Amino acid sequence: YGVDLDWTNEQFGARAEYMAVTDAREEQGLRGNNLNAARARAWYVQGTWVVTGDKKERPVEPEHPLPMRGIGAIEVAARFERLWFDSKATGEPAFSNSRAEVILPNGDKALTLGLKWYLNRWMKLQMNAIHEELQDNGRTPLLDGGTKFWSTVFRAQLAL
Repeated sequence: YGVDLDWTNEQFGARAEYMAVTDAREEQGLRGNNLNAARARAWYVQGTWVVTGDKKERPVEPEHPLPMRGIGAIEVAARFERLWFDSKATGEPAFSNSRAEVILPNGDKALTLGLKWYLNRWMKLQMNAIHEELQDNGRTPLLDGGTKFWSTVFRAQLAL
């Protein structure tokens, strides 16, 4: 199940969403027994602002496109999100094995700061800086076992 909200007004936009999924683990125990349902839950909240005063639409279409009449449109964005997995606690010890009666919880928090430059109606450049924090240092992509890291994403988009 899930719920979402989407709001725009002139140069501003806001979105939020919450979702939850359960997976029945019938006959998945080591002895063919039923296990507690695995759970996945996530939410995010984000806000955007078109700082050049252009109207916030999907897609943003610059009133002063580059190179004919101006610099295009610039939009800044911030997003905070949380994703986590677990199962219902029963008093049994939790393990990271997917066949454990109680799944050891794990999750990710992410903060994304973004900048979009709409050069004209056909071209967009997007840059994001993302800070992530993982819950379990035993299950991390970092070689040193760390749980916090930054990454960057750059995207160029051409619409035909």
